[in-house]
Amino acid sequence: MRATLETIPAGDAGTYVTVERMIRLIRRPSGRVRRLARSLARGLRPPAAVARIFYFVRDKIRNSEDPSGVEWLQSPDVTLAANPSGDCDDKTILLAALYRALGVPVRIVVVATRSNRFSHVYLEARVRGRWLALDPKNLRAHPGWRPLVIRRAERFTV
Repeated sequence: MRATLETIPAGDAGTYVTVERMIRLIRRPSGRVRRLARSLARGLRPPAAVARIFYFVRDKIRNSEDPSGVEWLQSPDVTLAANPSGDCDDKTILLAALYRALGVPVRIVVVATRSNRFSHVYLEARVRGRWLALDPKNLRAHPGWRPLVIRRAERFTV
């Protein structure tokens, strides 16, 4: 595992840098991620495969938080490691990589829920011609669920 410590700008500029780095981690799914995606989706049509993969990430990857003052981004393989865990961006990266391994179009959604400052990220996947919200950090979420209060949102195609 390789780690790089960098300073990112504050505010929206930092969010855009973070999303750009997330996209880089998503676009190159490893053999392990591709095998897991195929295994989870085996025998299922797209809507059911999308749901099964969503519940796997939501339920099997333990929620964790970044250290205070640090934005830590993990590759999908790190998130799947021996003690699988991650925060909203790590779970979104893994979920997106699994879907991309199957050819499902995805986009990242960053949202501001309490103030005008971006504070959360989740995924949308294109299923049967519609964008479906997928928030694997919320343990009560289901495919299609999104935060109840969104003050502003931006979407980024992967």
